Amino acid sequence: MQPLHATTKLRYGRNCDNGLLRKLLCFYKCVMYSNKFEVIICYLFWIGSVFYGIYGVYNVKKEFKYIDDIYNDFENGWWDKSSKKDVSDFEWQTMLSIFKQLYPWLILHMIVSEFIRSTDVRVLPYWHCIIGTAFITNTMGIIGLLLVIAQPVFFYCISKLNKKYYIWICNLICLVLILYFKSLCNSKNYYVMKYSEMQHYIIMLTISWVNLRCLSFSIDNLSKTKLLHLLSYCFYLPTLCIGPFIQFQHLKRSYAAHAIDLPKRTFKLLISFIRFGFWLLFIEFCLHFVYVSALSYQIQLVRNLSSSALYGYGYCMGQLFHLKYVVFYGLSTSIAKFEDVKAPATPKCIGRIHLYSDMWKHFDAGLYQFLLNYIYFPTVGNFTILRRLFSSMLCFSFVYIWHGIEYHILTWAFVNYLGICVEQMIKSLSTLSFIQCLQEGWKQRLLCAVYSPLLAISAISNFYFFAGTDIGNIFVERIFQSKYFPLKRIRD
Repeated sequence: MQPLHATTKLRYGRNCDNGLLRKLLCFYKCVMYSNKFEVIICYLFWIGSVFYGIYGVYNVKKEFKYIDDIYNDFENGWWDKSSKKDVSDFEWQTMLSIFKQLYPWLILHMIVSEFIRSTDVRVLPYWHCIIGTAFITNTMGIIGLLLVIAQPVFFYCISKLNKKYYIWICNLICLVLILYFKSLCNSKNYYVMKYSEMQHYIIMLTISWVNLRCLSFSIDNLSKTKLLHLLSYCFYLPTLCIGPFIQFQHLKRSYAAHAIDLPKRTFKLLISFIRFGFWLLFIEFCLHFVYVSALSYQIQLVRNLSSSALYGYGYCMGQLFHLKYVVFYGLSTSIAKFEDVKAPATPKCIGRIHLYSDMWKHFDAGLYQFLLNYIYFPTVGNFTILRRLFSSMLCFSFVYIWHGIEYHILTWAFVNYLGICVEQMIKSLSTLSFIQCLQEGWKQRLLCAVYSPLLAISAISNFYFFAGTDIGNIFVERIFQSKYFPLKRIRD
């Protein structure tokens, strides 16, 4: 190993006298020894800012006393009638309703599955089809069952042509039909089908997840597609309505798994249920104090928030969204893991994420793997910059269409795509020689300073996704109207 003065001469290409060298050594030691202190200061500042922002959102609670609850955004709290709980989050309330309907079926699913594994595991795919079909019929009726089963049958027929581009054409047709069915929500035809708004939402969730499974299965098993396995994969009850995406090869492994280590697996399942049950109750408890969802419908009230309360509101939106999917995916993947199915990890806390790419990698790991395996890698070719940007654009285009063609989703997807592109450019620049010459601590500080604006843009794009265009515009207005960005107000 070379001594420090040798590396200094080599790095800067000139001789350093002893006085300058001693100063550099002293400065280097100060920076290195103060690094832990610096990290502690950053943590304290971050945590303090978060709690101060949340406290600002909590104080907004009293403003709802003067707002008429004409849309039933609140219900009586747990302890007395004077306390109110925010129940305006349609997605959260719908998922709770799904869990209430689903849990008896899941218990039946697990009991019979374990019995089959102890007798004849070859029967397991048939059982997946039977229990999934029974649940859909009971919850959504025959029409709902036909809507769900149409995609697997369609993909199975197209896969017999043994051409991947036919499968993609089939998928695009299905996506267009799904979007058309979604548009019925705002038309009179919606009521002719005799579905409630919640039933319509459940069907949309189910057929959207089934679409991913059909595409994945058909591409992976192009020349050996079995209708039984495709239906079993699509109707696998734990992930049928709420996800996440799991590849068929991981589910197929459970077809050969016999009922072994039942006490150990049951113990792990109970621990997982306790863990995710705690977060479910934590969300319900917090909704008594922080009215995140109800606030999203009060545009003028949000506009009048102080900057600290507004940014705290944005943080609360992100954390609520994160915790919801920790519960959704956590409960479903707990059962999948109990049945020896390899399931993706639950979403990573957004408070620990500061890069666009990390958000996509660690929030919905199943969807991320789907995009990589079936869109990005097949199109990226030789991994040149232009090919990578093009493949990323295809991924975000698919995400936009799959989530629904709406303006706020387009804004979210487009800004995320731009963020990924800028992040890749920064990573490429970080390999330049003059940056590599920096000490690790200074390199990290430089990258943090460069990535911080990207983090802000990422957060704002997510606010469009969480709460719609009006709320997202308010955050943009506030940032660019601050004393640091004295720009003209964005007009509605």
